[in-house]
Amino acid sequence: MKNINQLLAYSTGRENKLYERFFDVTHQQKFESIFCLGNGYLGLRATHEETYPFQVRGLFVNGTFQTAGGSTVPELPNFPDIVGNEIELDGQLFDLTRGKLTNYKRYLNISNGESVRVAKWEMAGRRYQIEFHRFASFAEKHLIVSQIKITPAQDTELNYTTSINGQVGNHGTQYFADGQQRHEKDDGLSYQFSGLDRNLDAVIYQLTEMSQDPEKVTASVDRRRIDKIYQFKLAKDTTFTFETFSAITTSRDRDSIYHDQESLFHRARHIARAAKDDGYRKNLLLSNRAWQREVWQVVPIEITSTNSLDQLLLNFGRYHLHVMTAKDDDQTSIAAKGLSGEGYKGHAFWDTDMFIFPYFQYEFPKIARNLVNYRYQQLPASRRNAVTNGYRGAQYPWESADVTHGETTPKWGSFNIDTGKPSRIWTGEIEVHITADVAYTLLQYCIGLPEGDDYFLTHGLEILFDSAHFWTSRVHYNEKRRRYEIRDVIGPDEYKEHVDNNAYTNYMAFYNMVNALQWIANLKDHPATYAHCAECFDLPQLQRDLERITADFYLPKVNSDNILPENDTFLTLPNFNTSQFQNPAGDHLLRDMSIDTVNQYQISKQADVVLILQAFRHYFTQKAVTTNIDYYEERTQHDSSLSYGSYAVVRARNDQADKAYDLFHQAGLVDLNDNPTGSDVGIHAAAMAQIWNSTIQGFAGIQIDRDLLRVDPHLPNEWQKLTFPIFWRDNKINFEITAKQIAINNTGKTTVSIIQGKDQVVEVAPHQIVTCAY
Repeated sequence: MKNINQLLAYSTGRENKLYERFFDVTHQQKFESIFCLGNGYLGLRATHEETYPFQVRGLFVNGTFQTAGGSTVPELPNFPDIVGNEIELDGQLFDLTRGKLTNYKRYLNISNGESVRVAKWEMAGRRYQIEFHRFASFAEKHLIVSQIKITPAQDTELNYTTSINGQVGNHGTQYFADGQQRHEKDDGLSYQFSGLDRNLDAVIYQLTEMSQDPEKVTASVDRRRIDKIYQFKLAKDTTFTFETFSAITTSRDRDSIYHDQESLFHRARHIARAAKDDGYRKNLLLSNRAWQREVWQVVPIEITSTNSLDQLLLNFGRYHLHVMTAKDDDQTSIAAKGLSGEGYKGHAFWDTDMFIFPYFQYEFPKIARNLVNYRYQQLPASRRNAVTNGYRGAQYPWESADVTHGETTPKWGSFNIDTGKPSRIWTGEIEVHITADVAYTLLQYCIGLPEGDDYFLTHGLEILFDSAHFWTSRVHYNEKRRRYEIRDVIGPDEYKEHVDNNAYTNYMAFYNMVNALQWIANLKDHPATYAHCAECFDLPQLQRDLERITADFYLPKVNSDNILPENDTFLTLPNFNTSQFQNPAGDHLLRDMSIDTVNQYQISKQADVVLILQAFRHYFTQKAVTTNIDYYEERTQHDSSLSYGSYAVVRARNDQADKAYDLFHQAGLVDLNDNPTGSDVGIHAAAMAQIWNSTIQGFAGIQIDRDLLRVDPHLPNEWQKLTFPIFWRDNKINFEITAKQIAINNTGKTTVSIIQGKDQVVEVAPHQIVTCAY
């Protein structure tokens, strides 16, 4: 076992375990997030069974957004708690802040999603060893299973309370009406409840199994809570086992035919009973097999490095990506905090499209299709959003919940440090680059589709044309400069509000528009599709608008110092030393300065111009790329978890693998740092993907170039080998990269053309291995 920092350690080799080094309630919320369990359908915060101050219990079911009857913006509701219980040993409540604690061990097994906690506890001269095991099944997505083992060093009386507790809620808000709690004839507990919006029904059914019969069982029902209390007499040095099987079903389940309360009840009961029949060990085995079959074996990514932490960081990120992402649901996206906490109300942002999506596009194409479909199904709400704001086409929401909800960004946020009044949140109205981000992601995705897949023609064109319509109504013609501009926006650098010509926004919007224009021309070869789109999207008018705008559209260029201005005013602002804030465990800039003050300095929240260098590298010289990376990194606070990974990718591609390697570690440690409160409200979802992005898009140099796949490696000195698969046009291509050589193994059915390095095109036939020097 090796230490990461004072809070965390990890097992070396293939064990794949992440450890909490010691127990302390001051960092419990961090570990509730980073040890979160889930399977894409549900997420469970890793709270302790026993209760401690400031504990935040959380069970979230993907896509179940509620507004408390319209009183709030949509939020992912916290479901009734199934983890909390009471363990009373010889009259003393089990509590690690009392008595004597020794041999404490707690870890998350990243390979199979099981959390384990072991402790020897002594109270009033009496000693016990207690083990807690828990997992969310990856084989049966509606199931959570837990096991507690108690071995007393003397004969012991145990009172054990298990419950379903609907008294929990989101901070300050309850989204569910009072439910119906029952003690069932099979000794189970059931809780049937509904959302206040009257569009969601849900059932939790819980069964238990124990290694010996209880002396006595009592039950109690309170408002929103149901308990069962068991009394046992435990023999000295004999291990007692208590297992719990909890099944959750909802009326939005995509794998159910019937969604009435009675059907949901019977299905939850059936799942819980089947799980109880199999027991903890077999359910864990089935879940482990599903993890191996669906994640680790189908997409094995291995780093041979002198630093074993590198593989752990990659695996940790990949684990959370699958915990938070639905396998089989195209009406949910990926929230900024995944399913690990209440942060950002469970909303999805541009993070999903620009940072998380590439992992699924290249590694799990079926899930990628679901994510693209989510954006397609969001078109009606995005069109309404555009009309509301006075624009044409489709304006994608900055914050998204259900596909039907439209813009869900709150209007007001935390208090302004200067005025003492709530801060206005402008992102939902003027951080408009997300519309181009969606179109960019769509186009990148469709380039990688196989011949014969007509998804772009049947679905993608709607997104492309309606997003282009939006930009034609969002641009402003500058009479003095005789050019089209985009004014009054927020770019990725959210420290700069109400700016004109944010470079990233302009480049992305231009890409959106020129591709729409190109596809209007391409559709002349598809007369039926052209006729349909011409009628639906007024293509003749759109073509005229796009030709006029793109001919005189302003794309910022580098100045005489080779600096690309982030916006019209950024380079005119004074500098500010942000070094004291540039670390995830350090001070937060906005605790000391208001956003209005930060707006007056050359301070960037996160990668902004650097993203242009990644997406549109061909516009810039090598010198310009290096100059801009250096210039903007010095001024970037990295206050967004997205930032380190973006800089890592661009530095790696710029043949600066040593600096990229440091940034790779910073990206990987966003949630695994030693800040005890840094991940309290949930893990940083996009940061999990940025670890993969740094590895595959950065060090391996995987990217799309001229409609082909390119591999252009720049491995750090610490890495001897990197192996990984890529799914490209329905072929699985295995890469093995060493310090001087690339081996490309096409296991698919069609020949693949790959750009190796800068210009060499390599043809790899089916079942052929091609080796290239670089």
